[in-house]
Amino acid sequence: MQSILKLVFVFLAAFSSAACAGPKKVVFVSGKSVHLWGDHEHAIMCSELSDMVNRCMAGKVRAEWLDTENLGGLETLEDADAIVLITEGEGAHPFDSKTDVLKRLNERGANIGAFHYSLMFNGKADNAALDSLVGGHYQKGFSYNPFYEASFKITGGHPALNGVKDFGYYDEWHFNIAFSNDKNRKITPLLRTEVPDKIRRRRSAPEAVQAEYGKGKLETVAWVAENPNGTRGFGIMGGHVPWTLAQKDYRKFVLNMVAWLAEIEIPQNGFDAEFSSFDSVASRIKKPKRGDYEYYIKDWREFDAKCRAEN
Repeated sequence: MQSILKLVFVFLAAFSSAACAGPKKVVFVSGKSVHLWGDHEHAIMCSELSDMVNRCMAGKVRAEWLDTENLGGLETLEDADAIVLITEGEGAHPFDSKTDVLKRLNERGANIGAFHYSLMFNGKADNAALDSLVGGHYQKGFSYNPFYEASFKITGGHPALNGVKDFGYYDEWHFNIAFSNDKNRKITPLLRTEVPDKIRRRRSAPEAVQAEYGKGKLETVAWVAENPNGTRGFGIMGGHVPWTLAQKDYRKFVLNMVAWLAEIEIPQNGFDAEFSSFDSVASRIKKPKRGDYEYYIKDWREFDAKCRAEN
């Protein structure tokens, strides 16, 4: 009888602990954008993604958005289970010379992911910190950041790819990433593409990029990292403009990556949620209109419409 009561007590304690744990807290971090109208709209990206995560992962994840440009305080990161950086890089990075903050949060168990330009710092110590958190970084003079049409063949095998089908689109896909050489860190490429040779032939391309001309090398532009301390990280090199989230398979991939970072189960068909309309996103951009505004907005409006027609 005592054995049965003990088993019941253990079960109830475990159930109570799980119930009290509550949803995982994910914080999307944006910063000031130093790019032209429409480019690197970090605040909009974070707002959209936090809303989508709260809708499609309700009860499992509680997403928040930290706007470091207008709010500044980092206190909300202290109890975050996962942190996603969508910011400028180099000297405009909100964690420039402050990656010790991210490392401290990671040491207490926070998983960290990063998009696009936020994977680039000026200082060696900051870039080394990124390697320890997410598995790699954009290295000036080695990595490259042109616009080109990328195409991705999805082979499966990782939960972040659940429900994601082959896709591709034109974006500023940074590549030739400097990955961590720590053998105790597991880095798994998830999105790989063959960069057009015409890109490698450009004079602005680093020597390491030009050296792969004609070899058909597949470049990793999105990956996950499993760190020696038991934490997780990811890097995604696309996402130059918010409208890239209109592409259904890219959007599903991004949401799955956030779920993986938060350590929640990803359904077989993956996560998805509706993305705001083109005009709704455009209306929230506060920067002065760019010189090529008419040409620029026409291209991205057409891209958005094409993606929604395929949804």
